[in-house]
Amino acid sequence: MMEARTILENMRAVSARFATERSERQQRRALDAADFAQLRKAGFPLVGVPVDQGGIWQSVQQSTRPLCELLRTLAHGDSSVALVCAMHPTVLVFWLANAQVPAPFQAAWEVQRRCIFQTVCEGAWWGTINSEPGSGGDLAKTQAIARPGPTDGIYQLTGQKTFGGDPEPCAAVCGLPGDARGLARTCAAAYGRGRRPQSDPVYRCYCGHR
Repeated sequence: MMEARTILENMRAVSARFATERSERQQRRALDAADFAQLRKAGFPLVGVPVDQGGIWQSVQQSTRPLCELLRTLAHGDSSVALVCAMHPTVLVFWLANAQVPAPFQAAWEVQRRCIFQTVCEGAWWGTINSEPGSGGDLAKTQAIARPGPTDGIYQLTGQKTFGGDPEPCAAVCGLPGDARGLARTCAAAYGRGRRPQSDPVYRCYCGHR
């Protein structure tokens, strides 16, 4: 199990490498899977997994500041990649911040949480896709089309997306529970605005988006 301090040191190293490529990176119009492979190796995805399941998440109160430090560190190297990475814990906080639910649903909820966190431990990245014009945040109103990709678990999404800043392959998270909203707002302040729009991004999906 990787510790939070180790992940921070790893992220500093990754960010430093990204910073040496800043001029080239600012000209990009697409994400590079190799960047996320480096971040996975550094341990960043574990911010979205509870400590008792192999990650570094403790609670909204205890983990928000360390998480934002990781994002801020990454943003020094590539703010657009940091913006995308921020979606990962912001989506997973729905399960991270709600370990307990009404008794009739607790057993099923625990199974779902274990399943979701296991996907992260296996390499999944989570994100959002619901930011379409006119949807009002209603997932049932999506007009996006997902087509199976060349290998199992990969889909190509085609549709319109909007974001409250420069165009980016990400979306604002809607309907976060309770104090999770505070985490979302704090994450949003942790990184700079990106500069490279992207259309028709490819996301890997498994119990979510990765």
